[in-house]
Amino acid sequence: ASVAAYTRDDLVKHFQHHFDPRAVTLIVVGDVSVDEALQRAEQALGGWSTAATPWHLEESGAPASITLAPTTLYLVDKPGAAQSIIRSGHITVPRKHEDYFKLLLLNFAFGGQFSARLNQNLRQDKGYSYGFHSSISWYSLSSLLSAGGSVQTAVTRESVEEILKEFRDIHGSRPLSQDELASARDGLLRGYPAGFERPGQVLGHLVQLVVHDLPDDYFRTVSSQLASVTLEQVHQVAAQRVLPGQLQGLVVGDRQKVEPGLRELGIPLVYLDSDGAELTY
Repeated sequence: ASVAAYTRDDLVKHFQHHFDPRAVTLIVVGDVSVDEALQRAEQALGGWSTAATPWHLEESGAPASITLAPTTLYLVDKPGAAQSIIRSGHITVPRKHEDYFKLLLLNFAFGGQFSARLNQNLRQDKGYSYGFHSSISWYSLSSLLSAGGSVQTAVTRESVEEILKEFRDIHGSRPLSQDELASARDGLLRGYPAGFERPGQVLGHLVQLVVHDLPDDYFRTVSSQLASVTLEQVHQVAAQRVLPGQLQGLVVGDRQKVEPGLRELGIPLVYLDSDGAELTY
């Protein structure tokens, strides 16, 4: 309904307001010289003129404080589903925060690689899932720490219970060990060069450099930045940045089969439709 309501004028107005050559960064990666790249850019974009009105980049500062809600489960009914899909997480610090590399290592040990805690628990030990992982989606203001995967319908409650336990453990009940930190650091460093093999990968990295205003020599400093993180620092960031009491969980599955078990967890349960609107049963 939202898309159907758009008119051509709406799209033109949006383009004129948000797309302006004064804000463009041109990134080119490939077997091409600077002169050739500039020539082709001029051919393709040379006629792009600025808008008639003054233009400036709209920026909204980070909120002074963010209050996270207590742990809540959201359930979307998918009758007959053979699996339940689970996501659980909360917002966290911006990309340029001083805790970035500490969180990077923490997440890799928590759910960023095959041997990480989440996958070892839900796949290897319990057999609930083919794979369960965590990630941090980095943004300029608030980023997102989340864990997710698909589990068998019959063990949906048990899976949610284990996820909550893993968040509590990494937060402080069972802090990261020196071996886990070493494994995470080695995994990140050994996999790092492979991220620059193809032109598209290099382009993606350079886009992040521009979007987050990182220093030009950033990629040369990653190894030393990771090497400088201590176990004590990782424990501190886990205690401060992993928030087991403010997790927001989403379960998409067969409500008739999974709801009774989820209610046993004693966590507030909210029902949503497939568009995210709250339902009352």
